[in-house]
Amino acid sequence: MSLSSYVEACKQFEWELKGSLTTEEINELRKDCAALGHDGWEAWEAANYHIIVEFVAAAPSSRTKKKSWKDPVLKRRLVLGAIYHVQRACHLLTGIHENFLEPGPSYRDMAAKAGRVYLEIFGAIIPDWPFDEPNPFETDY
Repeated sequence: MSLSSYVEACKQFEWELKGSLTTEEINELRKDCAALGHDGWEAWEAANYHIIVEFVAAAPSSRTKKKSWKDPVLKRRLVLGAIYHVQRACHLLTGIHENFLEPGPSYRDMAAKAGRVYLEIFGAIIPDWPFDEPNPFETDY
């Protein structure tokens, strides 16, 4: 699969994850995130990152079968964490693809390109809340 195909697949995967939650589940997730706050969410995401990565790597049928992922709160949080993970992956793959970071140029040229890609990727803005407003991480929610 080409890098551009991976980028498109990641975008589709993000939509799949978003579509896996009902409106009611998104509203419950919004309440949960408002109670956690941004710092609480980041702490939870860091503590559970290995589970999020496992969730992302699992096929949809495996995600629905795994007993521990059936807990409603955990499922909603895993979906949100997976969306963020896939968005980050998409930014990384896009940066590599758009800047032709593949073996071939001199090490100086590669270092110049790679440094620029690093800034593009880590400067990329990933929204705090991937669903419709209101954003539970905003202070006036």
